[in-house]
Parts: sequence; structure tokens; C-alpha cells
Amino acid sequence: MTQENHIVDAQLPLELDFKSLKAEGLAYIQKHSSTEWSNLNPSDPGVTILEQLCYAFTELGYCANFSMKDILTQKNGDLTMENQFYEPQNILTTSPITIEDYTKYIIDQIESVKNVIISPIPVNFPFMNGVYKVYLLIDPTYDDPTVTDSPTTETFYVLNSARNVGELFLMPQLLSPKTYTISGDLKLKSGYDINTMLTEMIQTINQYIFPDVTETGYDKLKAEGETTNEIFNGPTLQNGWIPSESIQPKKDTIQPFEITKLIQDIEGVQSISKIAFTYNEQPATSAICDENEILTFDFSTSFSSGKNTENLQISTQGKPLNATLNTSLIDELANMQQSSAQINEVAAVQVAPTLPTGKFRDITSYYSIQNTFPEAYAVGLNAVNDNTPDFQVAQSRQLKGYLSLFDQLLSNQFAQLANIDKLFSFKNAITGAPADLEHYNNIKTPQEKATPKYPAPFEVFSPTYFYQSLYTSVPNVEPLLRNNQIFNFGPISQSETALAHENWLQYQDDPYNSYMYGLLVFTEKDTVNLQRRNELLDHLLARHGESPLVIDTLIYGTVYSGDVLKDAIIIKSVYLQNLGILSYNRTKAYNSIGAKKLQNSAVQITPELLEELSKREIPQTASERADELQYISSHTAEEVENYLNVKSTKKELQNILTHTYKNNGVFNIALVNEKQKITKQDCLDYATLSLKLSLLLTLRPFYINFIQESVDPEAYLDENDEVPNPFPSDEVCSQIEVALWMIMERKGMISIETNLLLQSGSFEVLIQEGTSPFSYYRINTMINYADFITLSMQLDSMTTQDMQTYLHSINADYTLEGIDSSTVTDATFTAIENTMYAWTASVTWDNQNSLYITDSLFENTLLWIFPDFIKDFSTSTWQQRLSYFMECQLPIELQANPLYATVENMQTLIPLYVSWFNANIYNATTESYDTTLATSSAGSIITLLKELKTTPPESNA
Repeated sequence: MTQENHIVDAQLPLELDFKSLKAEGLAYIQKHSSTEWSNLNPSDPGVTILEQLCYAFTELGYCANFSMKDILTQKNGDLTMENQFYEPQNILTTSPITIEDYTKYIIDQIESVKNVIISPIPVNFPFMNGVYKVYLLIDPTYDDPTVTDSPTTETFYVLNSARNVGELFLMPQLLSPKTYTISGDLKLKSGYDINTMLTEMIQTINQYIFPDVTETGYDKLKAEGETTNEIFNGPTLQNGWIPSESIQPKKDTIQPFEITKLIQDIEGVQSISKIAFTYNEQPATSAICDENEILTFDFSTSFSSGKNTENLQISTQGKPLNATLNTSLIDELANMQQSSAQINEVAAVQVAPTLPTGKFRDITSYYSIQNTFPEAYAVGLNAVNDNTPDFQVAQSRQLKGYLSLFDQLLSNQFAQLANIDKLFSFKNAITGAPADLEHYNNIKTPQEKATPKYPAPFEVFSPTYFYQSLYTSVPNVEPLLRNNQIFNFGPISQSETALAHENWLQYQDDPYNSYMYGLLVFTEKDTVNLQRRNELLDHLLARHGESPLVIDTLIYGTVYSGDVLKDAIIIKSVYLQNLGILSYNRTKAYNSIGAKKLQNSAVQITPELLEELSKREIPQTASERADELQYISSHTAEEVENYLNVKSTKKELQNILTHTYKNNGVFNIALVNEKQKITKQDCLDYATLSLKLSLLLTLRPFYINFIQESVDPEAYLDENDEVPNPFPSDEVCSQIEVALWMIMERKGMISIETNLLLQSGSFEVLIQEGTSPFSYYRINTMINYADFITLSMQLDSMTTQDMQTYLHSINADYTLEGIDSSTVTDATFTAIENTMYAWTASVTWDNQNSLYITDSLFENTLLWIFPDFIKDFSTSTWQQRLSYFMECQLPIELQANPLYATVENMQTLIPLYVSWFNANIYNATTESYDTTLATSSAGSIITLLKELKTTPPESNA
């Protein structure tokens, strides 16, 4: 059948319908100017102008109907994505939170791990959010000589890099095989290969005991009907997505009938009967194992030939087959086939949806309406020449000036549409005329770009209306522009034509000529700009599930610019740029065994050093660079590290002293974006809550403002406008030193997880028996943190009435010793339900600094330490913001306690904290931790923390 193609006369939308637009325009004219404008025929010049404008409107409407992917496609064909959208695999995923998430993460990250069991230990302490035992099933076929760490060590490191605040993972253990043999009578159908069938049987039984977890692709899951939210619910995986139903529990009990059914369902099996199990050469009614074990069946022994009827007898058509089997080869083949299937599956996955591709549309280019007027109007490209009478030139320019107002408005509309990516970007735009700024940069040499003639051409703070010049789009526009003759000078020998041409080129290249400056000033007012940009950012926040009202409450105040609304725009923009990484990591803690090591305060701050660094920054000379390279090459790694640390500290301080947030009168938003950018390494070095608090509560600017104000001479003037003493004082220098360390090493706050301090302590468990008067006992063995957590769980679940017997069942070394009641007068005991006992514990570090586990210091998961000399931290506004942050941003299971330290406290705390922090980091060379240093530092930190205030000084007043 021949297909007929034809045009359907359908109603166009208004923005594309020339006739409807013209009708709307004529109706408006009749309504408002019917007495003055009576001729509405096509011959009337006003109607002609209306027609040209309507035609231009249809072109704008045509461009506005482009698909969004076309509008966002760049000249090189790439789709504009950065700071526009978060891809689903980046914004819908989260770092591991649930046990299922951690299971997926370990299997994906560690090639040697075939499956994993994560078992929570119930705890009831405010400082602890969860303790987990981890058991690993290793792939027997995995063999990589380049991997030096054992699977348990590697898993432990991965878990610590992804743990959440308040969580503790015990060192993983390998599942111990508990091996049974199978006896019975297996009959096979004729024509089936015995080796292939037995390989399938082994795989089937192993899969039944502990099913493999299979990673698959986004496209496959989507085709199976999974929603995008379901697919990306969990951590980002490198080798494909793991459906939740793919994770099945390990079977710790198997009955003979289960094995019978599994084998019977295999194609080629005629019958299977008399299945029985044997363990240690003793009959077993069922196969059972503990949590830390995995059931296995010794098929080599089960298939062994001979007349032993306790083995699995295999036959076909009455002929025994046991003697023909190569059992070792069958076991090896079963493992290899299983591994190959997994490899093939992983190699073929599509991890994420394919990005759409668009077609580049040059929307910025504008074709002036003056090019389409009839020649009689004399407004086109060649409408006038040197022979045209002056009065006609004047008439032409008069009409062109009128039409150019429409041209400018239309051209700006095309610019607005072309720059929609900047309008809805997380980053604030820096210019309202991107096309003209691009031209300006293209004509400059590298030297001119490094030392520009104009400090900030076209730059403004976060424009929301975009515009562009009419230099190339409107024919003969030069005489219409203000001060167009400003560059009309040159040598006498130069002709007027050449002089005029050069004048026009220089005028266009001048970013601050009267025309461009007028566009800059009149296109958008600051009040309108700030309000519009703030509303756009609120829309973007809401689109990503963030409440603008909550964010407004958290960020209220001004620390950057002096304008509350402008500061809100700055912080919201930076927050949106970092939202992807903050959203993914959410409540993730820092990697306590693998974070970057901290440095102590590298530079002693003195008035002389401040004066030296406050001078204009001088570039490093070639000889100074050579001396630096010589030093680095001739000193030890530790000396070089200290040298570079001192250099970076001085560089940071110099930047603080010599730079402000403004650059040539325009707020330097690019600098803020750079300094506040959160990296993946930051999420290993800091808890995400600390990063979020630092960003939203603007900790870094507070410290910078404090340092800058501390070296401001005007701050030290007396009533006679004189400086009575050299400034700053030694105390202020110490404060600057602490503030600089807080900026460089901790992003403005010291955050300590209480459970990490406790990990290096030793615990003494105390028992209270009977009713008043009570008897008191202690367990004679000091135990570590992990054993204490395990014991506390067992005590809370105690059912026996005899404590000594119960403790012996837990650990044969646990023995009760009587103690005097006067030694526990301050202790708070926790009753054990349905028994006559209660218990508590004390923790010590190096037999010093003993505290009961019920001490108020341990009532919080997090301890946040701020210096009290930053006066902004003492204001009621900031205190309210901090309280609101804890209320709406902390998960319900976490508690945080802000503490405030004097400069003397901070100078004592910082080296202790650095020593403790670094001592917990795993040393790959020695394969150990510095437990001795961690213990001594933690004890001293605990003593100091007990002295700190819970409110800053002014708040107490």
C-alpha cells in the first residue's frame, strides 16, 4: 500500500503563528490608539514595522520550542551537565547505611570476597550507634599475587572508609568451613555426561547453602520493571547493581530432604534416595553450623569408590560409576564455571542510563529586523552610501534608532534563552554578556589576559538577565551608539576611511564604552538581581529535596559581603555545588584508620611575621625556586614534609592578609567556590556532618574575618587615635595561630567521636548484687573495648540467676572479686531485668583518668570543639543557628555536644588531638597502629574535655 504524505493545517501555538501575533498587535493598537492611528492597512509604515516584529517573534518562539537537550548542547556536541543536573547514579545513591548496603559494597569493592555476613551486636549506649561482626566467604578461585593485604584487612579498611558516625566494625573473620559427607543412592538417566551433571549438582548445593550475589546492569533491571529509585537505592557500585532480592541469607541448618529435592530437580537424575549426612565419621540427622561457619560437603569423600555403603553411590542402568570419577577435577571445574559466569555478567553491564544527545543550536546569533524591511525604508545593510543626501541619512538613522530599541530587546531575549544553562546553574554567573566577554577574551594575548587593561570587563555579581551587543547584528549601527567617535584619532597620514574603521574596531573591543556600560547598568538592578537569583536557587534546592526555609534559617546572617541576601546567594550556590557529595555521604564518618595525617601548628605567629606577610605578594624568583628544589632533593622525607607544611601555612596566612572577598570591586565568587569545594578526600578526612556544618554555618569566613580584624591597626587605636602598644599582642598572635590551624587542618571545628576515644581505653566491669545493702564485685580482668561491648550485650540478655556461672560460660577467665562499697559510691548501675544484679563499668587510659561509662561526657555521640575567642560563636544568632543545625540535620540516633575552649585550652588540645588522631591511622609499612600513643593521648584529651565549657563566655553572661 502506498503511503500518502500531506501537510495537516493545524493551529500553531501563538508564539509561532504570524497571523495571530499580527492580529493581537492590531487589536492592541485599535484599543489604545484608535483615534490617532486610523490606517491599519499593510501600506502603513507602522503596520509594516508590526509585521517585521511579529516575524521576529516567531523566530524567537521557534528557538524557545527547541528541546532542552538541544538548548544545552555546546558547540563541540557535549551536553552541559556540570552544575546543572546530577545524574541519577550520583544523586540517588548513598554511601552504605544499612547492612544490605554494606553487603553490596564489600562484594563490589573487594574482588576476593564472594559473599559476606554482617551481624549487628545490640548496644544501648548513647555514644555508640552500632557495632557489627563481619564474616567473609572468599572466592576459592581468586588468586592475585599483586594484592598484599589479606581479604580481612582489605575489608576492614573498606568498611572504615564507609562507616557512619558512631559505628564500629570489628575485624572481619573468614567463615570457617564445617564439612559433612553425603551418603545415598543416586541413579542417572542414560545418555547424560556424569562429570557435567555432578558439577551442576555441586554448584546447586553450594548455591543453596549460600547463594552467590550477582551484579547486573541498569538496562537489564530497567527492562525487568525496576524503577530508577529502586535500582540506585544504595551505594555506588563499580561493577554493576545488586538487586536486594539477590542477597539471600546463609543457611545454617540443612535437612537431608532438602538435598534430595535439589538433586532430584537436576535434569538427567532418574532418582535419589537414602540421603544421609556424616560429620567426623558420625551419622548426623541434619547439617548444622554456627554463625561464623559455613556448611560444606566433601564431595571427594562422598563420591569415593569402593564398597563403603556410607558413600554416595552413583549408577546408571544398574552400572556403578564411582570408580570412573575424577572428583578433584569436578570440584575445580565447578568453581571455575561459577567464576566465569560472574565475570561475563559483570563485563557486560551498563552501570548508568545513557545521556541524551542533542543538536547544537546557535541561539545567540540574532538576525536584525532591519535586514528584512523593504528597501524604501533605507535601514538595511546598503541603504545609504557616501552619495546619499544628508537629510536622507538623518531620516534613515532616525528610523534605525527607533528600530534598534526593538532589536536590543529581541537580541537580549535570544541571549537569555541561549544562557538558560547559566540562569539555572548551581554556580552564579559572572557576566550578563557572555558572548561579548568571550569575544573580549578571544582577542587578547596571553600577556594581556595575565595583566588585563580592564580589571573586570563585563563582570557583575550573579546576573539573571542576559544581554548582548548589536555590533554585528544590526547593519550600520555605529552612528547610533553613544560616544562612538571616542577613538577617532590617529596619524595625519591615515585616511578617513581607515581611521573610521579602526575607531569602530577599538570601540567594539572596549568593554566599558558608553554603549556596553549602559547595557550593564540598565539591564538589571541589584535589588532585582539578588531577589531573582535567590528565588532561582530556592527552586534548585527544592528540586533536590532541600527545604529553602530550613536553609534560610541555617545560613541567616552576613559574613561575606555585608548584605544578608547576597550572602544567602553565595552560600546556597556553594551548597548546591557540593550537594552531590554531601547527599551521597550523608552521615558518613571519617576514615579513622586511613585519613590523611594531621600536622601540628607549623609556624609561630609573631608581629614581625604578620607584618612581613601583610606586604604585597611577590612572585617567587627563579633562584628561589632553584634553592627550594635543592633543599627538597637534599633532605629527608620528614624534613621536606615539615618544610612544605611551613610554606603552605605561610602562603595561606599571606592570602588571608592580602586578599579580600572582592576583586576589583566585584565579589570574587570564584574564590569562594574554590575554597569551599568538598572533595572525595575530604569525606575520608572529615565526618560529612562536620563538612556540612562548616559550609552552612560559614566557619571559614569567621576565622578569616577574625585574622584580618586582628591585624587591622584601627582595632588598636585609643581615644586619641594612637596605637598605645605594638600590635598584635602575644595573646592575639596565639589566637591567630590557633585560628589558622583550625582553617587548614579541621575546616573550623574539632569533631571527636566519643566511641573512638573509648576504643583505646581499658574497661573494668562492676557488678551489684541483691537489694540494699548491696554486695559489690569486679571482674578480675581488664578488658578492651570490643570485649566490653560484647560483654555488655551478654549481660543485658542474661537469664541465669548465678552471675559467676554465667560469666564463666562467656569466658573462662572471667572471675568475680568482692570490692568495698565505698569504692563505687559515685557509680550508677544498670539493672539486669529479671535478675538480682546490676552492672556498670569504668574506663581508664594507662591506669589514669578513670571515668564511669555513665559519665555525662559519654552521653553524646559527637563532641564539637570551638575556640571561644571567635566572638561570632558567642552571638545569640550563631548559637541559634547551631542549635537549629543539630535539631534538623543530625539523625535522630546521634547526639552532639558543642564545647568551647580558650586559646590556652586549644594550644594544649591541638598537639594531643593530632597525636591521638595520627596514632589511630593504620601504618601499612609496619602493619599496625600506634596503640600506646593513642591510649596516652586519649586519656589526656578526656581530662581536658572535662574542663571545657558547654557555652561560650558571652552566653553565660
